[in-house]
Amino acid sequence: MAQALAPHTRPRPSSPTPASAWEETLARVTSGDVAGLAAYLVTLDEPARRKVAAELPGYVTATARTAGWREWAAQGRPLLVAGVACMGGASAVTAWLFRRELPRWLGEADIELLLGLLRRRPVEWRADVARRVADRMRLPQPRHWELAAALVRETGMEPPGGEPFVVGWLRRLHPDTAGRDPLLAAYGHRIFDLDALAQTPLWRVVETVVHLVHQGLLDRAAVIDAVVRRLLRDGPAARAELAGLHDRLDLDIDESARYARNYAGLLPAGPVAVADVALAQLRRLEEAGRLPEELFAEAMGALAFRPEKKLLRAAVSWAGDAVLRDAGRADTVLDALSTIFTQDTLALQERAVRLAVRLAPHAGPAGHASVRQSAADLPAELREKISAAYGGGIAEASPPAAPPLSAGEGPPLPPPIASPEELVVELEAFRWPPDVYAFERLLAGLAEWSHRDPERLRQALRPWWHPFDPATYGHHGREIHESLYTAVSRAFLAFAAPEHSRKLTWQGPKRRRYPDAPGAIELLYRRRAMELVTPFEEGAGYPVLLATPTSGTGHLDPSVLLDRLERLESAGIEALPADLAQALLRLPRRTAPADAERTPHPVTPADAEPPPALTPARTEPADAGWALELTPPQVASTGVGWASGLTSPQVASADVGRASGLTPRRITPADIERASRLTSRAGRTCAAWMRDGGMPDPAATVAVDRTGGFLMLQGALTPPDPSLPAEIRALFEVQNGHTYSLTWWPLALPAHREVAAAHLVGYLPWSMDANDRQTQVLTTLAHGDGPLGAATAHALVCGMNHVNPAERAAATDAFLTLAARGEIPSQALAEAVTTLVTADFVKLNRVVSVLDDATQAGAHDAVWAVISGVLAGLLPREGERPRAGAADLLAAGARAARIAGVRTELPEVAAVASRKGSSRLVQEARRLVQLVGGAR
Repeated sequence: MAQALAPHTRPRPSSPTPASAWEETLARVTSGDVAGLAAYLVTLDEPARRKVAAELPGYVTATARTAGWREWAAQGRPLLVAGVACMGGASAVTAWLFRRELPRWLGEADIELLLGLLRRRPVEWRADVARRVADRMRLPQPRHWELAAALVRETGMEPPGGEPFVVGWLRRLHPDTAGRDPLLAAYGHRIFDLDALAQTPLWRVVETVVHLVHQGLLDRAAVIDAVVRRLLRDGPAARAELAGLHDRLDLDIDESARYARNYAGLLPAGPVAVADVALAQLRRLEEAGRLPEELFAEAMGALAFRPEKKLLRAAVSWAGDAVLRDAGRADTVLDALSTIFTQDTLALQERAVRLAVRLAPHAGPAGHASVRQSAADLPAELREKISAAYGGGIAEASPPAAPPLSAGEGPPLPPPIASPEELVVELEAFRWPPDVYAFERLLAGLAEWSHRDPERLRQALRPWWHPFDPATYGHHGREIHESLYTAVSRAFLAFAAPEHSRKLTWQGPKRRRYPDAPGAIELLYRRRAMELVTPFEEGAGYPVLLATPTSGTGHLDPSVLLDRLERLESAGIEALPADLAQALLRLPRRTAPADAERTPHPVTPADAEPPPALTPARTEPADAGWALELTPPQVASTGVGWASGLTSPQVASADVGRASGLTPRRITPADIERASRLTSRAGRTCAAWMRDGGMPDPAATVAVDRTGGFLMLQGALTPPDPSLPAEIRALFEVQNGHTYSLTWWPLALPAHREVAAAHLVGYLPWSMDANDRQTQVLTTLAHGDGPLGAATAHALVCGMNHVNPAERAAATDAFLTLAARGEIPSQALAEAVTTLVTADFVKLNRVVSVLDDATQAGAHDAVWAVISGVLAGLLPREGERPRAGAADLLAAGARAARIAGVRTELPEVAAVASRKGSSRLVQEARRLVQLVGGAR
């Protein structure tokens, strides 16, 4: 490519006219000929270059939205070259480089080609471009860094001071070349002051800094000072790589002594690797007699409050050695040991008790009192040892008071969309990640405003769809990419530009490609959006959605649904099938049987027929056109609960009252009687649904699938009743895979949590190593209604197994909600934990961490019910090797049992406790047996 820019050795031909120059440039751009384009552009005279520069912005704006992505990808690099070659000012070239439509990242050959074009300009001009490009850079990925860095080095200008440019330099710093880099003198002293230091490859930075210090190119004392200051500055976020750099600098005793106070400051909150380095330096200084007593006391106090066992063991070891060197430190050490007594780790408690007993003769009044006060929380055997050494009479402390359990509020329901302009803003924001409440608001808003003020909405939508690009709606050549986003977009396009929508509808069969594995519930959401297309294409419409929820849990108030059905009936509009199916599934799940039996049900000719299916009997598409009914302005303007067309103030207040996600009002006899008066197919289906108690609860099972070389979960539901509508029967087909819409699923089945969970168990395992927030579905699931069983239990255990503790918190919240409502499926949950742990599908220690958190939050009874149910299946039998986490399980059980006041016999735990040895598992078993077997 560089040869394309070589000087010509023969006379240059006459420059083409400006018009022909643009035509030739455009031809080379569309062909993707980057090198040929560059060679051609350098032959142009000034008027021709100005013509090309003037045409480029308009071409990019017009073509970027209409060209297919493959076509545009081929043009991006040539267009970048054309702008750099033809635009005159440094500001214009910089703006062109950062156009959002043009490529962000370039290969080495492309960068060299652009540099060749830029080198034809004066030095001062190139330096100006370099400064401007550096100023435009943003983290985390500084755009065009290589280009700007080459210009900075070539022009000899003052290096830019912006952090993105410095971070880009640091990312490319290498031990073998750093010493020859002219930018080292400008940036070397700033390395550890960068706010974005964590966004660099620190392992290579460490290697480079060590190399430069050994070569004398970086000042050793300045680097040590900068590293210690950075560790203090970052606190809990300090990086282990910097702690490793500190060790590799190998400080002598005098250098360590200068930073003694800093090391003590790193102990309370620094990460384990950082605290470990600080502890080693402090212990080294104390052994050499160089550590002031107040810093020793500060370090002991800080270490005693750390939760990490490694640091606590090191603290006890150091305390024992330090007090041998100076017995006057006994009270300081005992005060730290008293804190360690409360750590609830038996091995640590035993070590701390042994040292405390040894120091009893040296204890002063303060140490004596501190030990006695904390010893009350120790297990009985250890408490007796402390009591004997410190004057006797230490009684067991009362169990800690458990905090009150609260189910909390369910997810809130956002407000309705108040105008067409707001609807368009929400539509443009409906991208990633997909949000179920935004989906419901968009469809409800489309139905309302397309009916209430159609011309105003069409005008507001025009900038959204124009110019028309089929790719926005998933049409890519011979493929259709279907998703929730494309389904919503098609519904809006059908209203805003029906002529373009019809073109997409009339296209021949295409190969459909899903970007994920959507599952039956997501497909129901997609169909709800897509079935609006035909009514809008035919110019009819659909004035109100039946399925729009009135509660944040997804429930639908029965009286609101009846209002909507009556409104459709009065306009002669047939309900759309998926809309009606979703509406029925969102109704409260049951009435009191006696009430239903007492409800008068007048016999009509329609009742002699079987309940009609939701799917129309006709052969044309289910989302065909319907008549249009006008919404009364005073009703539509209320927007209560997204329920356009509400006619009753009582209903409106019910929507508001249930928007917090609390359990909705049950179906009443009055609702059933009112539904029986409906005459449409949808009305009669709704009446039968209410009268008969809705969808029967299927039985759900979960199996571990070992086919394909890896473990997966497969849920299953018993076959549906053939009389159920087709849209609902489809939900009994359970799949597995990965998608990003899991948080939507419980809101489609708010009265049938176990059915939603049967779908979730095949999908949640795919998200257990990803921070995609899919575990949040468990919280929504817990706030729903309906029986719980094996599927819900397995879904909860999957959430407990997430690699990230922050993601596991959703499983904890779901557990607490169910516990507060008295709905924990203890037996099913214990069976799921046992099955998945023994299958090596989940890690026991992660499950235990969730149960422990639940105990601390007040769910100790529910936690004990689960733990007691897994002991027989997870504890090792004689001769078996204990599985990882078994000791933690017993410790968690002891904590829950103590608060719950459990008294029972545990033969499987007693068998472990009776074994020889002093392993942690045996010790925890003995403690649990003693705890639950003692007298009340």
